[in-house]
Amino acid sequence: MLAACRPSAAPPAPSASAPATSSTPPASASAAQPGADEASRCRAHVAAATVEPPAPACRPSPVALVALESLVGRPSPRHPKPSARVELGTIPAAQRPQPAVFVGLGRRSFWRVLDAALPAELAAPVEAVLEAERRLREAAQAAARLERAAEDCAGAPDERCQCVTAAVAEHRATAEARRREQRALRERARAAVEDVVRSAGAAPSPAALTVLGELAWAESSDDAGLEAQPDLAPAREAFARAAAFAPPATALGWIARYDLGLLAREAGDDAAARAALAPLAALPAAPAEIGHGLDVELWLGELATSSAEALAHFERAASTSGTVEAEVVAGVASFSLMQRAYAAGELARAVAAGARLAAFTSGCEEERGDYRPELGAIAGRALDRLGPGVAAGARAAPLAIGADAFPDVALGVAEAALERGDVEAATHAWRALLDASPTSWLAPRALVALAAERRRAGDATAATALETELARSYGPGSPWAELHRARLARPGASSPPPPPALPARDPGVGELGERLRSLASELVSACAARTGAPAGAEVELTVAPAQDGLATVGARALGSAPAELASCARELGRSWLRGVPLAARATVSVLP
Repeated sequence: MLAACRPSAAPPAPSASAPATSSTPPASASAAQPGADEASRCRAHVAAATVEPPAPACRPSPVALVALESLVGRPSPRHPKPSARVELGTIPAAQRPQPAVFVGLGRRSFWRVLDAALPAELAAPVEAVLEAERRLREAAQAAARLERAAEDCAGAPDERCQCVTAAVAEHRATAEARRREQRALRERARAAVEDVVRSAGAAPSPAALTVLGELAWAESSDDAGLEAQPDLAPAREAFARAAAFAPPATALGWIARYDLGLLAREAGDDAAARAALAPLAALPAAPAEIGHGLDVELWLGELATSSAEALAHFERAASTSGTVEAEVVAGVASFSLMQRAYAAGELARAVAAGARLAAFTSGCEEERGDYRPELGAIAGRALDRLGPGVAAGARAAPLAIGADAFPDVALGVAEAALERGDVEAATHAWRALLDASPTSWLAPRALVALAAERRRAGDATAATALETELARSYGPGSPWAELHRARLARPGASSPPPPPALPARDPGVGELGERLRSLASELVSACAARTGAPAGAEVELTVAPAQDGLATVGARALGSAPAELASCARELGRSWLRGVPLAARATVSVLP
């Protein structure tokens, strides 16, 4: 959508060499203007509150890698014979997860291309809109920063807070006045562009058509109320006409198709969005004036109709590097790749994508987002579902992740193991966390969990010893507490953390059945996403413990269900369904 391509110049910083001024004005000045100093100080307070903070310049910091194989031990046969045989009936399984939400990267390069190609008579009105939008953005950002400053004051009586609070209404009014100015200029510019397009007859300028689409898109977004849907048809028509006059390998053709694809997606027409963006992805490279163009792969990944197609697009986007913008694309793609790969049962691929995501955010969590909780939940669960396949060396290259993200993944493995009722596997992950990252923020959680597990097992002596170690190594005054002093001071921080919810030592058949129902539903969901099995497809599963500590899984496709659905369930099920001492049979049905 319409956005100014020229960043505004920042005000000059105060010079350190500027001559100092006396803090005490002449008596005559004070007498003549008794409120001058107060007004000057107030303006200074307001100006300081509205100053834009410097843009973060963050580069990921290299960290040591920790092998993930240490989190998953080899299985041990704990229940060679089933303790019960049950019929679980029909289990619903979702077909595939909702796609992740991705907000497109800003494209300043677009307006450089359009400015150079516009007919001369349109340069002035379009430039006026861009300048008005820049002024509006500055005013809106200043008002928002001032409002946050006023909220932080919370009614404090000091001079600064009184000045800031009193200035909020004035800045809101300034932003609203600039919004009206920008809309009026945009309407005049749109009328001028429409005149030029009409006068060109059968051969309008692709640049003019693209600008017309941008103006119409922005106007429709402004006109739409909270309940109404914006009228996107004029903008879509303009972009489609521009694309018809410029091939995708040209800068103007690339921009028109990119905008058309994003606008079609906003309108809910995913097929049209794919049709517009696919020619751009098929090019050997984006036109030089555009830049890397790799966020097209991200959009196509979100729009893909199959997991295999989505994973291929995300993989390509995640493999780029070289510029800050390309690294942002790669980081976002790694997150989406991790999500979709896990959902499709591509477990090793999900863990590898998680490792890339950890490298992208390491040391840059404040600027790029702290994805470690999601990383732990998804990559940790993927590692647990992989199970002995990792420890047995099923991969040609070992999986590894940055030491700063390793504790989150370790806790994710432990939580996933507890979902299966496998306290032994969870204990293994907690110990691995303490061995690899004893000073991490999450280390006390592992020690608390180990103490709780010993109490659950009836070993009070060992539990007490672990609790004593917890107080000595992670309590107030410890080196760990000093290392994390700032984080411990935040509201809601707790040390030690509460113990995990451990399952009953001897679960009943009903609890085992519910656990197996949940795991079977998740398994068939992954296989449906991987194989593209349609809604309504059914597979009959038979599950029993095996002598090697895994699971014996039989799967039979029912009705018109594809045979690949059953093959996938058999392949993934041995590790996915391991650890439940229950022989069972169930029919799992894929939901839309």
